[in-house]
This record gives sequence, structure tokens and C-alpha cells, in this order.
Amino acid sequence: MPIFCFFCAVGLNYISCNLCGTKMSGVVTRLKYHLARLSAYDADVMPCMVSSAEVIQKAHEAIAEQDRKKAARERPMVSDR
Repeated sequence: MPIFCFFCAVGLNYISCNLCGTKMSGVVTRLKYHLARLSAYDADVMPCMVSSAEVIQKAHEAIAEQDRKKAARERPMVSDR
């Protein structure tokens, strides 16, 4: 099940957690940290105390994949000269 199944849009700038009902503004990254019960991303991210071990694991995997993609984009290009 994709991580986006745990959220729904509320208006234009807010997203609500389907598990606990917490409403927050911001990007999907904050919501991944909310589900993973991590507050290292932003001090305003409140952990979801309703998320199960499976949901926490999926959120951690989504964060790790996001970090891998970000690292791949930031790698310097190697020329063939």
C-alpha cells in the first residue's frame, strides 16, 4: 500500500492523517516523518501515535528512498574527458 493512502487533502494547503486525524500544512516529507514517528525533520512534526509497526516501516522505507533519490540528484556529473 502506498504511503499516500494514509493522507487526504484538506483545502489547498493542508493534509490530514487518515489514522489519527492530525491536520498539518507542508510537504509530503513532513507527513512521512509524522507516520514514522520521527521529529528530526522539523520540530513541528508531531508523531502519529496510532500508526502500526507496518505503517512505521513503510514510512521509514519511503524516507530512505527519498534520501537515495536526493543523493543521486546531488552527485556531481563525471565527464568522460
